[in-house]
Amino acid sequence: MIPYLLTFAAGALLALLLTPSLRLRAGGGMQRSQIAGRIRPPEKPRVGGLIIFCAFALAPFAAALLSPAIADVVLPKWRAIAGLVATSFVVFLFGYLDDIREIGSWQKTSAQVAAGTILYALGYRLGDVSLPGGFALHLGLLDLPATVAWVWLVTNAVNLIDGHDGVAAGVTALTAAAMAVVAWDLNHLLVTVLFASLAGAVAGFLPFNFPSASRFLGDSGAQLLGFLLAALAISGFVDETGRIPLYIPVVALGVPLLDIGLAFSRRLLDGRHPFSADLDHVHHRIARMLGFGPRRLALSIYAFSALFAVAALLLHALRGTVWVAVIAGVLLVLVTSFAWRLAYHQTIFNSLTVRRLRGTIQRNDRSSGMVDAGEAGVDPDLPRTSRRS
Repeated sequence: MIPYLLTFAAGALLALLLTPSLRLRAGGGMQRSQIAGRIRPPEKPRVGGLIIFCAFALAPFAAALLSPAIADVVLPKWRAIAGLVATSFVVFLFGYLDDIREIGSWQKTSAQVAAGTILYALGYRLGDVSLPGGFALHLGLLDLPATVAWVWLVTNAVNLIDGHDGVAAGVTALTAAAMAVVAWDLNHLLVTVLFASLAGAVAGFLPFNFPSASRFLGDSGAQLLGFLLAALAISGFVDETGRIPLYIPVVALGVPLLDIGLAFSRRLLDGRHPFSADLDHVHHRIARMLGFGPRRLALSIYAFSALFAVAALLLHALRGTVWVAVIAGVLLVLVTSFAWRLAYHQTIFNSLTVRRLRGTIQRNDRSSGMVDAGEAGVDPDLPRTSRRS
């Protein structure tokens, strides 16, 4: 693992050197927030995307200059690295346009779908997916839309957790490190190098992004992180059977995927657009309901993400055994307890859709009671004394 630790260090050093020297404008003066039309002041430079992009792209080649083992992995496959870097630049570019002009969600989605389609053409494909219990899912004609959907989901999941200083960056560093270990164990050496480069680039930027941050990731950075995690998970988790046990990267990405699942569910149940902005994500609730300050909030989410990372490593090491079911049960209890502690059960119970459903059931119950009373020869609208008389 020493050459890959060297790659991690190269990415971290590049980010550490680049970040202080780069200051791009965050936007044009005062901006109108998407939430309740509020006016917000000019923000700190949202340069994280460019920093991480450059450090990620350069780290493998910088490490290759220092380690013959990395050179043997990287140099023969420089075209594959260039293809991934060029594709990720599309996602970064549209994210940066959103940072400075706030473009529409459909424009960002179009860029993500286009980038996912290019990835598919470059060979990043889900293909056959392994399921817990030894089952397999053969995607066939659904391979392209499933691959693009996976890329879109993870890209937006990481973007949505970027609501407090250091959260998205720290979660990505932990997740990429865990995924690097899995890819290394499966002998996907180039993917291991790229995961190490990503983890290092984010770790080098994190001191500037940790509360209170002097630099922000911006949409360009958060979307870039999600896109790279999604792409590398596809090519780095193909196991000995030639299939991808997708449940392992899903667990490793547990924090962002849980947040986007809860966000989309509560918005749809309230009759709102799933991408409508609000201040009710997991990190918002931790701050509001548990009273955590910025640093304690970030560290608590790191701890939760680390649990998911360890669980993913255990699922990989114990795949094919009964322990997979045990780990899945523990995770289910953990996630349920976490969501319950943050009162998401109350949010769902009081949502517009569930309230309407409860009202319909109550009306049907009353109607059924009236029919039963009518069949018994009693007018249900009469008072009890009248019925007895």
